[in-house]
Amino acid sequence: MRSVLFSLLCLLACVVGGAAGATRGVLPAEAQASAESLLAHLQASPREDLATCAALDEAFIAEGILVHGYAELEPRYHLCPILSRAGEYVGVVAVHARSGKWCWYTLGTPRESLFGTDRKTAVAVARNHAMRHGLTLTDAEPIAVVLPDKHVYWLVHGANDVRTADILVSVGDRHAPPLSTVDGSLADHLDRQPRISQHQPPEDWQPSGRDAVRLPRPDVYNISGLPFHYQSTSWYCGCAAVAMMLDYYGAEIGQHDIGDVENESEYYGTYAIDNRRACHFSAMSTALQNPDLHGYNERSLGYAGNDTWLYDDPYNHLKDQITSNTPMEILTCYDGYCNTGHYRVVKGYDDGLNEFIVHDPWYGPPFFGPELHFDQQFLVEDMWRPWFNCWGMTTGPWTVNLTLPEQVDPSEAFQVIADVHYPGAGPFAGQHRASPSTARISLPEGFALAGGSEVVTLPDLYSGESGQAVWDVIAGESSGEATIAVRAMGIITASSSSYPSYTDSIGGHGCAEILVGAGRIGDWGPDERLTDNLAGSSTAWSNGRSVYAEPHGVVHVVWADSRDGNSEIYYRRWEDAWGAETRLTDDPGFSDNPVIAGGPGGELHVAWVDTRDGNQEIYYKKWDGSSWSSDTRLTDYGTGDVYPAIAADGLGNVHVVWHRLYNFWARVVHLRWDGVSWSEPLLLGGVPNYAARMPSIAACPDGTTYLAYEQDAASREPGDIYVRIFDGGSWTDPVALTSDPSYSRCPSVTVDPSGHAHIVWHDGRDLSGDIYYSSYEGSTWSSPEGIVTDLHDQQCATIACDPYGWLHVAWQDARDGNAEIYYKSRMGSWSADERLTAAAHASVQPSIATDAGGQACLVWTDCRDGNDEVYCKRRFIDPAAVPDDSPGLSSSPGIVWSVWPTPVAARATVEFTLQRAAPVRLEIFDTGGRHVRTLIEGNLPAGQHRATWDRQDAAGRCVDSGIFYLRLRAAGQSANRPLVIFGD
Repeated sequence: MRSVLFSLLCLLACVVGGAAGATRGVLPAEAQASAESLLAHLQASPREDLATCAALDEAFIAEGILVHGYAELEPRYHLCPILSRAGEYVGVVAVHARSGKWCWYTLGTPRESLFGTDRKTAVAVARNHAMRHGLTLTDAEPIAVVLPDKHVYWLVHGANDVRTADILVSVGDRHAPPLSTVDGSLADHLDRQPRISQHQPPEDWQPSGRDAVRLPRPDVYNISGLPFHYQSTSWYCGCAAVAMMLDYYGAEIGQHDIGDVENESEYYGTYAIDNRRACHFSAMSTALQNPDLHGYNERSLGYAGNDTWLYDDPYNHLKDQITSNTPMEILTCYDGYCNTGHYRVVKGYDDGLNEFIVHDPWYGPPFFGPELHFDQQFLVEDMWRPWFNCWGMTTGPWTVNLTLPEQVDPSEAFQVIADVHYPGAGPFAGQHRASPSTARISLPEGFALAGGSEVVTLPDLYSGESGQAVWDVIAGESSGEATIAVRAMGIITASSSSYPSYTDSIGGHGCAEILVGAGRIGDWGPDERLTDNLAGSSTAWSNGRSVYAEPHGVVHVVWADSRDGNSEIYYRRWEDAWGAETRLTDDPGFSDNPVIAGGPGGELHVAWVDTRDGNQEIYYKKWDGSSWSSDTRLTDYGTGDVYPAIAADGLGNVHVVWHRLYNFWARVVHLRWDGVSWSEPLLLGGVPNYAARMPSIAACPDGTTYLAYEQDAASREPGDIYVRIFDGGSWTDPVALTSDPSYSRCPSVTVDPSGHAHIVWHDGRDLSGDIYYSSYEGSTWSSPEGIVTDLHDQQCATIACDPYGWLHVAWQDARDGNAEIYYKSRMGSWSADERLTAAAHASVQPSIATDAGGQACLVWTDCRDGNDEVYCKRRFIDPAAVPDDSPGLSSSPGIVWSVWPTPVAARATVEFTLQRAAPVRLEIFDTGGRHVRTLIEGNLPAGQHRATWDRQDAAGRCVDSGIFYLRLRAAGQSANRPLVIFGD
């Protein structure tokens, strides 16, 4: 950054003198004042993406550089840098040299230096070049010029009356060789302007969709999730723009493959409607420049591709597409002087700042990069309309939304309805007839059609139209989850600049899950055996967690396994189906009692007890999303470390606790990883002559951490349950939850979305081992409450809390003559005890976890097969558990939607699909049913829609962390979903 600032300051000295001999235009001071006015507006704007630029509030505008057109040496624009108070680069504003208005700005660190070559260096490079060619430089000061190749250069040698020996040195790249009229290197850079396609709208052309009724639009809208790609060559702007839009819809297709289809050229780039042809490209056709390419490798089925000229109402047409979450590729002049064409993707607008927000694939100054902000009039009137009559293009796959039951009985008959939509709204409707159009259903193994064909003929479709297919299906006999998929496609025939005629198949896919058999919504699914070996496998025999569920439902399980002659640690994950086992340890020692936790970035953390060093030590390893780390030894005390537990907060901290034999008495020990290093061991539980054991730990997203453990009392062993709280800096003093004359042991702690803690433990005060519960809501712990008080022994309780605040508790219970797994939950009040296993032999050591959808996953050790094996079962959502008149989770078969990320720190995105046009209301409520904010209210067309929430209520106040509920009402149906917010 400092070097960028130094280069900027060196360049500024040439601004006034450098323009000598050229038309002066707007003075530098006037340009700076215009840029300062824009900066003040940006600093006052409440828009979230501006607020993320931390240095913007204290930034200022430095004096700029005047850039000229090379051919005429007329002033074009001033580049005015935005600097922080520390002198570091924040962004740049371009001010038009004729009007004095800002025409574009960008914020953030550039991909490469905007001004990598200062004036002094440029002169030195030019002198060296001149000497090699026997030239003598004039005394004229260098001026900044832009060439048709879209780069800015220092014109060192030429002057108004001397144009035969120009030497140009790159402003952005100090290592680039100079260009010169003397050696001929300049000529190629003066001839880089893509030709305008010969296909112009006919004189009587009247595009469809012009008189559509518009919905009220927000003042600000910016499509989230649109990927950005720099163009890979100087003439690949069209390829990169198409790649961005296709990537947005799911397939990251390489620019060179797109270029082979578009028939791109170094000399003219690509014709406009060859971009549309690249969207249609499928396995039915062949790329013009690569006969071996039959459809893209990433996707053999083509996308919709609709293009038109929008010159009659470009502002509104563009904003209509943006608010429907449809990015648009446009073909414009590069810089407003219309000597070079350039493709860009428009993704947002802000009417308060009078700007359009653009992904510009160019990779060097002056116009380049993601989130580029153009003055609306400058983009439309100076760049878009003059170049190609406001040509624009949209794309996307066909949407296929399935309606079917969420669950059925084995062999039950049911109906699958597929609503198929061919994208294209407003002026992009009515294009490229798809005939024939079909939908093909793919059924899981064991399912069958009740009659008819798997392929259903749809009506001929044009862009913007929809069709429907229906199948009668008979479910399979096996219980469990299954996926039904439908592929819809149509055959189109079209032409483009490079293809007199082409035929392609375009379309899309849709799928839906269905549950067969015992796993009815609200019920527990069948037992699933995860291991199968004669030596035996077991979950953690302390109260550490053997299972972790990611917010979006992926489940991770660890266990100890003796199949290799000694106990080793194994791992397995579920994502639509159970994956293969992974062996995590491989050493001659005894590895046992593994525990697992997940971090905010998708990482996994595993700890276990290991004897490879001759005594029991705690070891750790991490999954970073692609591979497991090597084993890390956390302890080296020599007397024995056992019973680990692990937790990760939302700040990247990892907490590991265990109990250690310390001076002949067990003590609870804690280590914390802060993202850089492990802390020193800290003794947190136990006092002289009284042991502390079996710790359990849980962490909140904000870093607050709760520790529970058992500690001996003066008259008994074990004694009471103690708790401590970590506030991010230090631990509170221990607090005793129990002081009953009987024993209390094996606590399990969890946290809810509001940051409150909940603990269950094994308690002997009622002359049998019962399960007791207590909670902490920010000030005091509640009195212990017996939630399982059967006369038989209950122990090894485990607790988890889902995003609704719904508590899930499982334990092993001897009331049936041998140990079985039981379960109960609480939403307002505790449910009845529910027996989950009915095996002839013991089922023990349960561990439970929940995902962001509220589904519970339970694992345990089971002896039904003659040796210990690991089993699993899952409980599915019960929509009826939340009243219809209050926010909660419910579903409707007519609404397909998703929310991400979960949990939410700053911004949530809601995406939903409507099968048909309908009035829509999307609202947010708190847990008390109070209205927080309305995100959408109005009529929306069929298709996919997105909305974002920035954590602000209707009054513009940022809400605190906790649970909120999204309610989506559409076409008389309603769907609700929880949203967990954390952090300040």
